[in-house]
Amino acid sequence: MVSKGKSVNLIKTSKKLFLQLLYSIAILTVVSNTVFCMWVGQNFISMENFMSVNGRSWYIGYYFVVILIGALFLNERLMKFDKKNYAIFLIVSFVITQFSWSAGLLNGFSGGLNLLLTGIFLYSLGGFIRKFDPFKNVRIYVYFLIIIILNIFICLSNYNVTMTNAEVFLRDTPDGVFYQSVIGFDNSNFVILTIAVCMFEIFRRIKMPNVKVINFIGAGTFMVYLMHDNGFFYSLWGMKDWITDLHDTPNIFMLDLLKWGAATFAAGLASYIIYLVIGKIFGKIKCIFMKKDI
Repeated sequence: MVSKGKSVNLIKTSKKLFLQLLYSIAILTVVSNTVFCMWVGQNFISMENFMSVNGRSWYIGYYFVVILIGALFLNERLMKFDKKNYAIFLIVSFVITQFSWSAGLLNGFSGGLNLLLTGIFLYSLGGFIRKFDPFKNVRIYVYFLIIIILNIFICLSNYNVTMTNAEVFLRDTPDGVFYQSVIGFDNSNFVILTIAVCMFEIFRRIKMPNVKVINFIGAGTFMVYLMHDNGFFYSLWGMKDWITDLHDTPNIFMLDLLKWGAATFAAGLASYIIYLVIGKIFGKIKCIFMKKDI
């Protein structure tokens, strides 16, 4: 997209983002109501509100603004950079998002500004990799090694935080109930960004032909995002006692996690197929709703 300059099709992008958002909340409103009526009183079901269409899925506006900035001026600027200046731009835009003070300063100007700069960095990094292929001499096992090492630090950090919380609990409220907390990651977190770039490079090096099925699944992943990231699906996942399974039977926990994840992905993909079918049907019968040009 960086190489397209100002020729990025913003109309096509806007149409894809908005129509899929509108469709997903409509489907979720109906399906969540149906599930609630079927399981009323048995489990907690969070039903969706169609009127919240403008207040959900924040990342859609985030994607669009990054793409818009690229189309308006960033793409042309990036394509004029030589490798050295492009690298300087990437380093500066990355580092400023990683230091707490500078990140806080950005968010002080406008909430979410640091996240926006992170998006611009990742967008620009994709263009840099496409243009200069800076990691071509790095052996693929290095990326796996980096991912493993970072996950070791994640596990160790979770252990440290949990044990510290337990010690504080025993010291301050020994007669209460201890609730386990799960560590979250900021959207600009260095660890997550590094793992993402490593995974990107691993998959980019896979040599494979153009497969229509894989392309179709790839096109449907945005709908998977929309369908699962909401209170309704969270409540479905919340019906299972995951923490107890993780403690008592870790192997079954992993198996169930894979099954639930696959089922969630399949539900999103099925919704995408229905979306495409509806679009084709509307294309054939739109003459019923619209007049022909004279």
